[in-house]
Amino acid sequence: MKHQNRDGLTILCLAAILAVGVALTHWASPWISGWSGSMASIAVAAAFCLITGMGGLAYLRALHAIVPLRPGRYEMEDFQCFLWKHHAVIRDVSERLLSPFFPVFLRGPFFMLLGAGMGQGATVAAHGIMADPLLTKMGDRAVVGEHACLTAHCVTDNRLIIDSIVIGPGATVGINAVVNPGVTVGEGAVIAAGAVVPPGTEIPAHELWGGVPAKRIKCLRRLAGAGQAADDIPVLGAGPADRLEAA
Repeated sequence: MKHQNRDGLTILCLAAILAVGVALTHWASPWISGWSGSMASIAVAAAFCLITGMGGLAYLRALHAIVPLRPGRYEMEDFQCFLWKHHAVIRDVSERLLSPFFPVFLRGPFFMLLGAGMGQGATVAAHGIMADPLLTKMGDRAVVGEHACLTAHCVTDNRLIIDSIVIGPGATVGINAVVNPGVTVGEGAVIAAGAVVPPGTEIPAHELWGGVPAKRIKCLRRLAGAGQAADDIPVLGAGPADRLEAA
């Protein structure tokens, strides 16, 4: 991806966010030191990470409200390309600063803080990747496995593609799978381990997809009675553990 002169604005904004973090931490350090005693140095460092990380995310939320990232295909010189890079750099720094405060069982709230839409019980594994939280939505009880990647951007033919990703309720993205921009995964669908779902793919509800590029393998249906085809009966009652095992 080409570097442009206006990329310097990203460095200036990042420097300003860090400077504000340093100033606020310095202002609060006497109180922090008095409260933490012998652990003062660690407490001040933790405060800096928390204040600066939250400040970076607040800035990105405000920026997105004023100048939103818009789905589309953009030349590298387009303003939206610069805007995406701007978001990516500042979000990456903020995410690294905040990650120590969010262990595995708080991954859902963490991605909500980053701007993702997270349904009740939606789960992202410890090493699961959500590259563009502001453009990603996960439904209730959706699961993203270890080292799976949800990326709402990609570069092809020297153009940047930006599009939202929707993971439906109860759907599973298997280990090491890659979900590209513009993908919609239906309710209860499963993306097999290692699959790569091409941009713009719509996966219907209760289907298993796998391969590179990902294609339909079968319908996730069970035989419910005599004379009924397996493809006619939906899978019911599968919990997150069952879906992860299937992936």
